[in-house]
Amino acid sequence: MHQQVRQRQAFIAERFQLLGERLALRLQERLKGYEKGLRGTRSAFLATGIGEMTRERFETVSRSRDPDLEFPGVRGFGYIQRVAQGREAAYLQDLARRGRPDFQIHELSPNGWERFIISFIEPESRNQQAIGLDIGSESNRRQAILDAFRTGRATLTHPITLVQATGKVARGFLLLLPVYPEHQVPESES
Repeated sequence: MHQQVRQRQAFIAERFQLLGERLALRLQERLKGYEKGLRGTRSAFLATGIGEMTRERFETVSRSRDPDLEFPGVRGFGYIQRVAQGREAAYLQDLARRGRPDFQIHELSPNGWERFIISFIEPESRNQQAIGLDIGSESNRRQAILDAFRTGRATLTHPITLVQATGKVARGFLLLLPVYPEHQVPESES
């Protein structure tokens, strides 16, 4: 009897391990697909010129994709602008020139450092609350974006509550891929 129980427990443990490994592989594959979407977004900004991307151009780029089919579960793809402390007024003027005259910056908590502001995101219709969010105003998001800048690789936040997904506590994440002019990863985080 005890041997049967042990054999059954061993079988269950082995089956659980196998299912866990399959799930991990599926998750890795899905994240690779999401990263491809980010690479496409980055390419659009680099081809247009980061400072020349407008709201209309980004919307056109986004309409060329079918995100719900290509990237199941993704709320959207966007561009986060790094803004030095004290440069917010110049940033807002530049965004007004590029089709965002009523743009406003908002924070999750007070931020006395440089900002990382969601400047563009598509589809806008399901991401309105995220537009203008300084993700640098929350430590988890800030650490992930700094890690992405430092490594040049796609970086995942820990579970977060998305501002546009009210009521879904710690059920989202951001996958961040840095954009560098000339696509050159800098030597340091500066």
